[in-house]
Parts: sequence; structure tokens; C-alpha cells
Amino acid sequence: TVATNAHVIQAAIDEVAGEKLVIIVRLAGAKAQQRPARVVAVDKGRDLALLRIDGPLLPALTLHDAEPVREGQSVAFTGFPIGGALGLSPVTHRGIISAITPIVLPGANAR
Repeated sequence: TVATNAHVIQAAIDEVAGEKLVIIVRLAGAKAQQRPARVVAVDKGRDLALLRIDGPLLPALTLHDAEPVREGQSVAFTGFPIGGALGLSPVTHRGIISAITPIVLPGANAR
């Protein structure tokens, strides 16, 4: 199962026209391969979708404990802008954490 953004999943796949949902998998040192996929769940409010990918299991992403994010810290993320309209190669975007604010301000009598 893979998590992605809901907005990248096309609303309707026309199977009669031969359209299929596929995921391109590229492991280090291996050729890219297309794997059939199907949508398991979508939460449009949170812009999340879960996809089930057919084929052999893929290695899990290892997450490590991290230091808290700091204001002024550099960040980067990689993705495919505009769903491949700008190409099928990933693009890395860089930015900076400009502010960290609480979601809810605690009340005067909060514990």
C-alpha cells in the first residue's frame, strides 16, 4: 500500500478505453517498471489517497527519529509537478521554515 495525494489520482479511469492506473517503480540500480494499482481509499479533505500496488513487495521506507524543525532551517522535497505535464522526471524544491506557530493557543488555565 502506498500513500499519495488525492489530487494526483484521476477521478475516473475509463477501462473500456483501455485506461489503467499504474505506478512507476524505480529501485536503486534497477530499471523502472510499471505496476498495476488500484485505489483503496481517498480522503479529499486531507488530500490523501491509498493505493494498492500489484506485484512483489517493495522495501519499506525507513523513518528515523529526527530533531525538531527550527525556524530558518532549510527543507527540500521531491515530486512530479503538475502530474507529469512538465515531464516524468522528479523535481526537487527547496525552501526555508519561516515560522512555527501553535495550532491552538492554550487557555490561561490550561494544564
